Amino acid sequence: VLGVKHVASSSLDDIKGEINLAENEFQYIDTYCSERWGMFDIEPWLVDKDIEVEILHPSPAKQKEGFSELYSAIANERFKCPPIGYHGSKKKDILYEELETVETTSGKDWYGSPEKFKSGGIQDDCVFSIVWNIYGLRFKTVDDMQPRVGKDFLGEFIRNKDVYGSY
Repeated sequence: VLGVKHVASSSLDDIKGEINLAENEFQYIDTYCSERWGMFDIEPWLVDKDIEVEILHPSPAKQKEGFSELYSAIANERFKCPPIGYHGSKKKDILYEELETVETTSGKDWYGSPEKFKSGGIQDDCVFSIVWNIYGLRFKTVDDMQPRVGKDFLGEFIRNKDVYGSY
């Protein structure tokens, strides 16, 4: 996981802005996979940017396939993620809170948080976004990825002489 962003407004313009920021930071985006809710005009915009796009309906079969891949990655220690900068409903890290809560209902082919519709309940959107990112790469191999050439940047120091005190 390279980053998780919360777009509070849910506006497509703000989502597109975050995609542009990610594209600038990581040089390009391989694929974009998302549930179709709220994504009505993003596909042509992504295609114009040469980003492979998959907008899907989260059917039980697709959820099972996506969650199976996530669970496999975690079980085989291939899932790497730094702490997420967003708090969940009850814990400091929203992703780990959701990973501990999301479940499947036996015989119903349903995945999600049993608290999703409770006031203050633990949600499942962060986990689903990770699942769809993994699902969107299901036909990709290392050979499909373009090499990225990083830029060394160690930061900079700017002395602020306007601050008083000894720290």
